Amino acid sequence: MESLERDANSSIAHLVMGVLRRTQNRLTEAKNELEAAIALDRNDPPAFQQLGFTLMLMGQPEAGIPHIERAIRLNPHDPSVATYYSGLGVCHLLLGHLDDAIDLLRKARSANRRLWFVHLWLAGALGFRVVPSGFFVDAEGLEFARGISDYSRGDAQGLIGEGRTGNGSHAPESAGRTSKRATVLVKRDNIVLLDRK
Repeated sequence: MESLERDANSSIAHLVMGVLRRTQNRLTEAKNELEAAIALDRNDPPAFQQLGFTLMLMGQPEAGIPHIERAIRLNPHDPSVATYYSGLGVCHLLLGHLDDAIDLLRKARSANRRLWFVHLWLAGALGFRVVPSGFFVDAEGLEFARGISDYSRGDAQGLIGEGRTGNGSHAPESAGRTSKRATVLVKRDNIVLLDRK
């Protein structure tokens, strides 16, 4: 706040304030701050990436895509480019563009294999691709990458029917009548869906 009071034309101050507002779940204010940062510096990749991510969180993933793509074009060798590809992949995943989402999330994983959330989103996207139509993978039931060994197992609670989630609570009635389980095995680079029961 103090920095903005001293210099209202500081793009970095608006960027930081936008990220702060986003983490406080004050998304409209975050969007305004990030737009102000971009108006002051049209070549600031993090501001474009953060605006795209904020729009995605506001339920507008399609509007977020061009901003994140611009961030990548402005600085394709950014050390944090994995987060750019990850955000772009999640936008496509939310829009149902599975092939694009998987490609982008794989790029994010290649850029930085240490980011746990990239593996999580990629597992979810791959789960939607390999799970037969009508089988819903419940994110609450996903226990992903337990432990730090090369092999980690997690259970993804698949719901059709009765609607029991992995934590025992009830899912929406539209979930179906019976529940099924799938086991996900993660080995460094590969995510495999096993034992659909």
